[in-house]
Amino acid sequence: MAKETVESSLVLDVFLMARKGRLQDGRAGTYCWTQGGEEIASVHWQVEDADYLHLLYTETKGDGKRINHSDWLWLERTPARVGGERVWFACPWCEKRVRKLYLPPSGELFLCRGCHRLSYRSRQRRTSPWERERKLEKDLLALPPDGKPWRRKLREIEHVQDSLPYIESFEKLFFRPPKRRPGRPSKMDARERAKAEREAAKEATVKRPPGRPRLKRAYTRRKPLLVSERKGDREGYCVKCRDWRELQDPQPMTFKNGRPALQGTCPVCATKVARIVKAVE
Repeated sequence: MAKETVESSLVLDVFLMARKGRLQDGRAGTYCWTQGGEEIASVHWQVEDADYLHLLYTETKGDGKRINHSDWLWLERTPARVGGERVWFACPWCEKRVRKLYLPPSGELFLCRGCHRLSYRSRQRRTSPWERERKLEKDLLALPPDGKPWRRKLREIEHVQDSLPYIESFEKLFFRPPKRRPGRPSKMDARERAKAEREAAKEATVKRPPGRPRLKRAYTRRKPLLVSERKGDREGYCVKCRDWRELQDPQPMTFKNGRPALQGTCPVCATKVARIVKAVE
């Protein structure tokens, strides 16, 4: 079963109503739909509190039964980029911000196209390539004569099959891309330039040969090692302070290799400090 289409539904366009100044607080009127010069449907609307649109309309069923509807639509207002504000409908079901609301023949409420699952008439009609070419020729020949030579040439062509090569050739001739003015380069040019710079830098750098170097490089200390002279036998070297410090709470101990020592703490940074002493015979 084919879906109902947008063309067969009643449409409420909030942009059109806002452009005509109908969505101001307290405004009221009647929205009519015509077909062939005759009115087929109408709805009475009224704006209340500048944020709600009250709709009053009557629906006629297939058996002749008439049902009165009273719907409230929420109006959302967002700031426009060029100043002022734009007005949107909020769908009563999905609450999505939309421009148009539809009422198909089988529907009862004004909802968005997604909630009614509406389609377009052009999607339900299959057209052959020949029909598309004929439509293209008709649209091109209907263009107003504005002095462009390719349009005048198309008016002299009778058949679409002969016109297609002319269309391609004239588009290539008269629709050339505009020349880029000097200034900021394009993204493609910037990528190519960055790639060339990376390759040039890679070639300029001297690669270190793999493996262990044959010649040992000279070691240069970056930070000088400042050590004062030891003043007594109770001083040990603190690796954190990089200086000799007097041991605090020294205790005798023996290293794993069997050498005796005194171990204490640094009075400045509280780091463990040990000093080797002579063995007692």
